[in-house]
Order: sequence, then structure tokens, then C-alpha cells
Amino acid sequence: MPYRVDLFALFIFLGIVQAFFLAFFFLSKENRSVKANLFHGIMLISIAFCVLEIFLNYTGYITKWLFLVDFSETFSFLIGPAFYLMIVSLTRGEVSRIKYLHFLFAPVYLILQLPFLLTSNEVKYHAYMHSYYPDFPHPHNFGETRWFWVTDHHTEATLISLALYALLGLYEVVRAFRIKKESFWKPVSVTLQTLRAGLLQLVTFFALIVLVKIFNKNDTG
Repeated sequence: MPYRVDLFALFIFLGIVQAFFLAFFFLSKENRSVKANLFHGIMLISIAFCVLEIFLNYTGYITKWLFLVDFSETFSFLIGPAFYLMIVSLTRGEVSRIKYLHFLFAPVYLILQLPFLLTSNEVKYHAYMHSYYPDFPHPHNFGETRWFWVTDHHTEATLISLALYALLGLYEVVRAFRIKKESFWKPVSVTLQTLRAGLLQLVTFFALIVLVKIFNKNDTG
């Protein structure tokens, strides 16, 4: 397939560069000591890896690095927990160690995904072609490498994760507004303004994905 480099690809690439730059800023030695920065950095670098794979798939350059097919799926399950723990650290001032268990599902998913990640490049190539060029001739039976519902329905599982942590984040933000006795729609505190903006952005992001999936059932990213 021909490579596709256009204005959309440029915007995606610039977003990746910005995300990695900000992630490294928040995760730098002098900044990551603040827990909110640590979780913010984890969230940004996870988003960066997800968008990087989208960029490779969109442009077709993924065929040059087939070992990267679906590599970012695990990172998508770090976005919600990192966002939630960032909110907790900003509203409560500290994050108990037990809350780090929210990150547990990501390595569990990685284990479930290993049969695919360790499969041949041929299987990965046909999986990519099946997803992004369904009308292009390719073998229909190129090996079963998925063995659990979650890995077969990654997008749905990601939406469930984002929805869950958006609700948990909403609870923490509403709680913080009540403690500060400020209006959700007219916050005075800069921290509460930032929290509200971040929450609304996550909800909007979730809604856009749902709308895209409803009107484009074959959309893959």
C-alpha cells in the first residue's frame, strides 16, 4: 500500500511531539517528586504512544515496523487511572499506596496480549490490513492469536475504562468543590478551574469516541 503523508498526518505528528515533550517535562527529576506531575506525565506518555501507533497506521509506515502492531493497547489502560490519580493527588494532597492498584489492569492486559505480540510479522501484517483495508484482498484465516474477550474488544474495554475513571474523577472533583464551597460552573480557585477543565476534556474525548464508533462501525482508531 502507498504511504500517506498529508495535513492530517502532520497534525498527528505534531501532537505526538508535543505529548512526549510535556511528558518528559512532568517526569523530569525535579518535577516528578510532585505526585500530580508524576501521574500527569504517565497519562501524557501513554496518550503519546497510542497516538504514535495511530500515526504509523494512518501513514502506512507500520508496515516497516510490524512488531509495533497493536503495541500501544496496553498503554490505553493507563490513561484513565493516571488521570484519576492526578485528580486525587490535587484534591486530597496525597495518594495512598493501595490506589496504585488502579494501574494493575494494564500489565494484566499485556499478559493477555502476549500471544499476539509474540506472533509472526505475517500475522501482524494481515491483522493490520484486515483492520485498515478491509476491502483489500488478504487471507481470512491467518491464525487465531487472541484468547480473551478484552483483547478481542479493545476499543470497548478502553471506553469502559475511560468512563469508569471519568466517573471516579467527577466524584473527586465534585467533592473538592463542596469542600471549597465553590460553584462547579464558576470556580474561583485555579486548581479547581484546572480540574474542571481536565474532567470536561476527558468526558468530551469519551463522547467523541462513542459518536465515531456509532456512525463508523468499522473505525479502528
